[in-house]
Amino acid sequence: MSGKRSHIRIEASIRLAVLSCLLVTSIVALSQSSPQSSEEQPKPSATNAGPVQEFPVTMRQNVVAGKTPVGTKVEARLTIATLIRGAVIPEGASFSGEVVESVAKSLTDPSRLSIRMDSVRWKKESRPMRLFLTAWYYPLLLGEDAAPKDRDNAPPSVMQNPNTPGFPNPHTPPDLFPQASRLSETRVTMKDVESSRADDGTITLTSNKSNLKLDKSTTYVFSNGDLGAPAKPPSASDHTK
Repeated sequence: MSGKRSHIRIEASIRLAVLSCLLVTSIVALSQSSPQSSEEQPKPSATNAGPVQEFPVTMRQNVVAGKTPVGTKVEARLTIATLIRGAVIPEGASFSGEVVESVAKSLTDPSRLSIRMDSVRWKKESRPMRLFLTAWYYPLLLGEDAAPKDRDNAPPSVMQNPNTPGFPNPHTPPDLFPQASRLSETRVTMKDVESSRADDGTITLTSNKSNLKLDKSTTYVFSNGDLGAPAKPPSASDHTK
């Protein structure tokens, strides 16, 4: 009887050893196939990853640093069709965003202003965006300076839209039309305005000379990054050829 018990104990020990080996093997296999820790995972790309782009717009409302509160919702209208990620955002598309920073100039501190656009919409389309006001704008040319050298490739006139305030009545005599005007072909920087960009991409404008103000008649430039040297505004025909 004692011999039979010993035989049973030996078999039980062997089975236990086999199960232990199988368990260890399974744990090792699972550890090798488990995903990497959060520290080893590649970081997600930025919202606006890709080439730096500019968006010339006119504001829907006036903005004054120190008077327009932080968090104020703002809108702007795209003045020139722009290509982004394979799609053309048409002229007239509406950008929506808010004032991020608004500080009036004091005797000791400069005026500070930061505006972020979060989305753009046109017709039935809409896209999330992350754009900031830059220190660039497109000046308006008047008189002889407004006469395009190449009419086929000239920037659009601010008077070309019949819905624009001040557009001449078609029945008005030609000699009573407003003075010809159009946007400059190159952008320029705002006078006495400096620009800084934080690690999170936020762009802030500062001025030690005067209080920063935006009006509804100037074409300002919003961007998803640092803009380089002056360039011609994007042309819709360039994106639809």
